[in-house]
Amino acid sequence: MSLNYKIIVGIGLMVSLSQASAQVDAEAGKALSESKRCVRCHKMDEKGTGPSVREIAGKYKGVAGAQAAVLGRMRAGSKGIWGDKAMTAVNKDVTDEDLKAIVSWMLAPR
Repeated sequence: MSLNYKIIVGIGLMVSLSQASAQVDAEAGKALSESKRCVRCHKMDEKGTGPSVREIAGKYKGVAGAQAAVLGRMRAGSKGIWGDKAMTAVNKDVTDEDLKAIVSWMLAPR
């Protein structure tokens, strides 16, 4: 095998593993959003107390730093982003790792 072929195969394997990892992360984020009760206010396709997951993903699609901004708003709470209703800060028992998984799922392309 040529070196170029090995490099191409290696890159393909890395992309494939990365996609598989992203799928696992998305599934974990969805499960966490359910277990941490995010879905009480944020439905997938319809507005509840807060915006839908699809609305959130659409608003931040292609926005640099979106994940950090959304995570920060979840951690600290926010008001005025989606109207007059305030979002309370996420419970302190939700770890940053869990929040990252939830935000990754929320912002994932659909």
